[in-house]
Amino acid sequence: MRRTLIILCLIAILPAPLFAQDFTFKAIRFFEGGYNPPEESQRVYIAQFPKNTTRYVWCRIEVENRLYNVREHIHKVIWRYYNADGTLRGEMGADFRIKPEWETAWIPHGWGADQPGTWPVGTYRAEVWIDGKKIAQDSFKIYDDLAALEFEFVKFFEGPFIAPPESQRELKTQFPKSTTRYIFFSIGVKNLLYKNRGHKPVVVGRYYNPDGSFRGEGNVNVDIPPDWENADLWSGWGWEKPGNWPAGTYRVEILFGNVKVGEGSFSIYDDRPSTSPPITSVPAEKVYLEFQSVKFFEGGGNAPPPESQNQYKTDFPRSTTRYIYFFVNAKNLLYRNRNHKPLIFGRYYYPDGTLFGEMKIDNVEVSTGWQNAEFWTAWGWDEPGRWTLGTYRVEILFGNTKVGEGRFTIYDDRR
Repeated sequence: MRRTLIILCLIAILPAPLFAQDFTFKAIRFFEGGYNPPEESQRVYIAQFPKNTTRYVWCRIEVENRLYNVREHIHKVIWRYYNADGTLRGEMGADFRIKPEWETAWIPHGWGADQPGTWPVGTYRAEVWIDGKKIAQDSFKIYDDLAALEFEFVKFFEGPFIAPPESQRELKTQFPKSTTRYIFFSIGVKNLLYKNRGHKPVVVGRYYNPDGSFRGEGNVNVDIPPDWENADLWSGWGWEKPGNWPAGTYRVEILFGNVKVGEGSFSIYDDRPSTSPPITSVPAEKVYLEFQSVKFFEGGGNAPPPESQNQYKTDFPRSTTRYIYFFVNAKNLLYRNRNHKPLIFGRYYYPDGTLFGEMKIDNVEVSTGWQNAEFWTAWGWDEPGRWTLGTYRVEILFGNTKVGEGRFTIYDDRR
């Protein structure tokens, strides 16, 4: 019995592994870059990379510093990259110093070559080891972005999210604003692997606004069998509800992989001219609120989740994100004076700075007994996966006056 007690005491006083005390693993993500990583604002976190342009695939882990504001600590970090067949492709290591003032630490390292195109097509695995223990692993894919197609033409048609049957498509280049939802590009191509083998080309249509700024892109995802001598391929961009396209002429570039092979244009015309000015130019009653903060959360279109279920954050995965709500907190300047109904706008801007959409709150009456007030509304889609990757900006206006802004990022979580 005495021997047993001694053993138990020894076990009880053994220290926990160092890495378990010092930090907690949170996430692993990949991005492409050169020998030196790009600035954080220029990184695109994805898990699928085109062979033709990929140089280094960087693997970044995120850890929570459990010794935040306590002391500095140093760890030996090793990255191991494995080929599709499971063999080791490369290994690199470094000592990483986590400073006490860092609440979160991001630890990146990359493997690859200075010249693009050296990665063989396939699925790779990356492991991260810290202080001799594997803490994370994930996979990424290198795909062949050199399409074996010959571009012939591009045409356009309108439809809902799911493209209508070919027999019901009306090919044209001018579309009325009031009824237009998605504008699809339809391209004719010659299959250069006819009677050879099947393939799955990378075909992209990039949409540009009338002012030349980038609007969004549609991707074609289809297998072309060897017995197709020619093929018609299509994809689209737009909204489930009609009337959202600003009037003007848009340009669509067609790319096979990363190579532009053609382009076309279409126009949206205003078939229901409005005689009333935009609502933001209409003089409004002074808004008796003092802006304090803006936060973001994701939800459906009919109603947001209950407040207790809101997950406030600034990074949202593309595959599951529908509507992004802005949540504004404000001080009521008419507290214990009188009720009022303020006019609040949230203007959403694309990553390239162009206006994406605007939402208005004008139906909330702020009670005289509220010292503070909270407001929210959203912009997005009923179906997830429609957001373009990048960082969006949302301006908050009280009446016609901008009082604050916030940003959120849509990242690619596809594996």
